[in-house]
Parts: sequence; C-alpha cells; structure tokens
Amino acid sequence: MNRSHLKPLLMMVLLPISASANIIAIELIDQQAQLSLNLLTDEDYEMQTSTNLIDWLPIETLSTYTTTGLWNEFIREKDTFFRLEKIDSTTTVLQSEFPFEVIQSWSQEQNYTRRAKVIVPAGLGPHPVLIALHGNGGNTNYVNQYNFLNQYIRIAPQGYQNSWNIDREASTAPDVEFIREILLQLRTYANVDASRIVIIGSSNGAALINRLLIELNGALFQSAIKLAGQLNTNQYNNGQFWYDPTGGNAYDTPIKPAQRRRILSIVGTDDTAVPYQGGSGVIGYQFLDAQESLYILAKQMGYTGPQLAESQSIQIHDQVYQYSYLDGNVVMVKLNGANHSLQPFVNHFLDGRVKTVLKTFLNHP
Repeated sequence: MNRSHLKPLLMMVLLPISASANIIAIELIDQQAQLSLNLLTDEDYEMQTSTNLIDWLPIETLSTYTTTGLWNEFIREKDTFFRLEKIDSTTTVLQSEFPFEVIQSWSQEQNYTRRAKVIVPAGLGPHPVLIALHGNGGNTNYVNQYNFLNQYIRIAPQGYQNSWNIDREASTAPDVEFIREILLQLRTYANVDASRIVIIGSSNGAALINRLLIELNGALFQSAIKLAGQLNTNQYNNGQFWYDPTGGNAYDTPIKPAQRRRILSIVGTDDTAVPYQGGSGVIGYQFLDAQESLYILAKQMGYTGPQLAESQSIQIHDQVYQYSYLDGNVVMVKLNGANHSLQPFVNHFLDGRVKTVLKTFLNHP
C-alpha cells in the first residue's frame, strides 16, 4: 500500500493497490480531494474513508456504469484516508417474484419471515433499483403505481402490521435493519447496479426514509424520494440528528448522517397529517416546517448558503413550484392545494405533473 501526503497536517490519503482496482493518484483542490480511479468493468466497489486506519466508513458505491475516472470528496478532518473495497457478488440473476426474505426477531415476533415483492425488467442489466415503501395501512401493491419506471428493478417490502416503526405505530419491528438487509442482499445479484439505488415512500414510508437517510451509511443507497414526509422532531432537534443505536425508537443518540445523497421531497400545502408549515400532525407527531426540513437536509449534503425564502421558487407546472439546492441534488416540489395523499395531483400518476417531476429528478445527471 502506498500513502500520499497532500498537505502537511491537513490530509493523508491511503492508496490501496489490488488486482481489481486502484486509486491511482490524489490531488487536493480547495479542500476537495480528487481521486483518480481505475475500476474494472462490470464490478461494483465501496469507497471507504477513515481518520485512524482502523475504523472504515463506507461512503459511496461506485461502478464503471456511473463513475468516471475521477471522484471528489470534501475534506473535513485533518487526517483522511480512503480505500476501495470490491463488493462481492455472484452470478445469480434476480428475477421477478423471487423469494426475497429476511428473518427477524423482536418483542412482537420471533424468527419472523419478512418479505418483499420483486419486479425485474427485461434485459441482462445491470438495472437500477427502486425500493417503494408504502404508507401506514398499505402493502406491497404500492409499488405498482411506479410501473411507468419500467427500467428499474422494483422492490416492495411489506411493513409489519402494514406500517413502519418510527415511534408511535402499531409495529415495533426493526425496520431500518430490515431495509439494510434488503440492500445488502441486492448487491449480490449480477443484474443489480448497486450504484443506482433509489428509495421512494409516502407518508409513513417517507418517515422511514428519513430514518434511512439519517442512520444508513452512504454506500447502501444513493437517492431518496419522499412524498408527504418532512422530518419530525424526534429525528431532528436542537441542531442535531438523532437515532437509537439499538435499532429502536428512543432517538437518544446524536448522529451525523451520510452525505453525497440526492433527495427529492414532494409536499402538499393543504396536508393536515404532515402540515406544510410544520407543527402537530398525525398521531401526535411534531413536524418541522417543509422548507426548514429541506434546508436541514441540504446543509447535511454539503450546502453552505442561506435557506431559500418561500418566494424563491420556480414554477415548473400549473400549481407546482420547485425549490432547489446543490444544483438540483436536494429538491422540494410544492403542490399548491394538495392534501396528504397529494390529491388532486397524484391519482396513480394519471396526472402527468408529478410523474414528470419524478422522471426529471431520476434522470438528473
């Protein structure tokens, strides 16, 4: 292994050399480390970082399908090390109706088999992945409304008791770990592009996405789309993100979420379950204002400017307004007059305005 000192007392980068991938060179440009990479075709890799060469944190999944020869990262620590780790995969091809199962035990169940519906497009792939999280009372059929995204492998996990465990739901299932296990399984299939995984969810499903954004490392998924689900005050308060390291919902430990993710939040101004202006909502949750929630996430993803004012939107369709940070990587779309179900804009996406919003975000380079 070779080590390169780019600037005294500022940064040290580990350059691992292996038969499968190289970090060829490193350059420091305005607190940005620019790494030159050599990746083998048809392979996925984890970029990992460390400040002590002992504890390594996965921060992004890279593949030759989505990664050029250059990779950049903002440097926040005096000593920073990087390494590439190949993601082990098999020749097994994920197929529709494949038995996708995770066995879990918790206070309500022992050795309980949890399942996810799988829809795989035609072709060899590797395909991007869309994981769809239903709302409270929903089921795996929620994924069917995204059939227009037919270039994606669509995965529909089933929430225990038709809900996701955030804090006050009937389920106390370890749902973050459930989704983590699904993500880890997906990486092993030959027709999955592990560098293009997006998670979409509505209401209770969007609340779980907030947990995933806060609690899962940056290599496991790249994009999140939340419908009617800004942060609640359990997840963010006193200037910090919070979680429960036991996998429960005590929210008693501060955490710094992963960066480098793309986030789209779609909200309705007439939502009373998750109010646009924040405050008390469904089953007693306290929610952040939609604008503030977006700004907090944008800052975590690297934005350093001021919060956009309510008036600083761009109208993109009739009654549809967009607020954008980080060159379109953290975005909120406001639907004037929409309720918690985002009606009258979302009716199995027969109204093309929101469908266009989703496609535009997913196709953003």
